Amino acid sequence: MRARREQRGFTLLELVLVLALLALAASAMLDGGASAEARARLDHAAGEVAAALRFARDESVRTGLRHGVEVDPATERVRLFHLEPGSVIPVYDVHHPVDHRLYDWVVGVAPGTAGVAVDDRGFTYHGDPLGLPLAQVQFDDTGTPALRGLLGDYLLSDGLVRLVGADGEQREVRVEPITGWVSVQ
Repeated sequence: MRARREQRGFTLLELVLVLALLALAASAMLDGGASAEARARLDHAAGEVAAALRFARDESVRTGLRHGVEVDPATERVRLFHLEPGSVIPVYDVHHPVDHRLYDWVVGVAPGTAGVAVDDRGFTYHGDPLGLPLAQVQFDDTGTPALRGLLGDYLLSDGLVRLVGADGEQREVRVEPITGWVSVQ
């Protein structure tokens, strides 16, 4: 009888199975990483829109002048403005509090927002004769969202900016009527 030699190492079949499992795990992690990156960009863009709305509300209270945010889905542009006393014409000269540039940016182009787009926006006001959702929200000197019209002020009834990421996931930035509270959902 022949003496059996002790084998060391792995068979070819075992090596192929391990490599296949590693490849499967790596592809799952890469897919998860891509969606996590898209989600992070969407969260960042929603956070920036919310920060713009909060800053406009805070500036209204601080300065006593009406401030607001305009969101244009056609151009993906988000910009801040103020209104001179008695005027209904926006003045787009509000500067960012940190980098002191004009508070004017484009969703999907601004750093950290690639692949994100403005899906919808709408700010509707009680008593507005047109009753159509507008592209802007204004805050009065108490921080209340109210549109200055030719016939007086109209209080916000609903305020929403909906963003969509490259993977179709959505975030909504809402402005609460009366309080002007801004939330991301």
